[in-house]
Amino acid sequence: MPSSLHRLTAGLSLYAFAFALYSCRTATSEHPFTSGPQVQAIASIVLALVMVAAVHLLNEKRGPYVLYRSVPLLFGGGFLLELCDGFSATLTTGLGLFAIITASSLVFTDKAADALSTIANQRAQQEAGGARPDKMAFIAPFANAHGLSKRETEVLTCLIQGRTMQYTAEKLFIAESTARTHVHKIYQKTESQGRMELLDCFEQFCAEQDGSRTGGRRR
Repeated sequence: MPSSLHRLTAGLSLYAFAFALYSCRTATSEHPFTSGPQVQAIASIVLALVMVAAVHLLNEKRGPYVLYRSVPLLFGGGFLLELCDGFSATLTTGLGLFAIITASSLVFTDKAADALSTIANQRAQQEAGGARPDKMAFIAPFANAHGLSKRETEVLTCLIQGRTMQYTAEKLFIAESTARTHVHKIYQKTESQGRMELLDCFEQFCAEQDGSRTGGRRR
């Protein structure tokens, strides 16, 4: 796993330790509503309400990030309040604060947030790529459907990839004038007025092919 995920695991483990420490500390308390399970249930409801409020009052990106950065302060403040319960809470508070400071230094930083966001985006792209076939796989069927020659199909691939005419000519070992002739024929056969219209035509073909495949699998 990436190092950022190792740090996240370590940070969450320390927070789990801090909560378990608090649960053990309050399990025998004379105040029954301060025991661990009750606190966890109430805190979950409060956290859900705070999360919804943060998203609506701030925005979808900044809201969760503000909560993310405020967790160490809120958690640490809770342990500091525990000092008011008497001298016996000193050890519990000390261990809890140590766990929180260590965890926040591991996880609750801009660098860690960026790393985790990158991992999440990469995973989303991988899942999207696995869910839908690569569009480049549709080039050959698209070329066959419009009667393109082998050389025109090679030029079409460069057009779909957004390559320049110079790059296309050098890659296929042909003159730029020849490449332009092939492009002109591709536009004629696909009934396109230019590159953008060709791309739109190709996108529509991919969507139709993808839809037919999905429909076939469902049947």
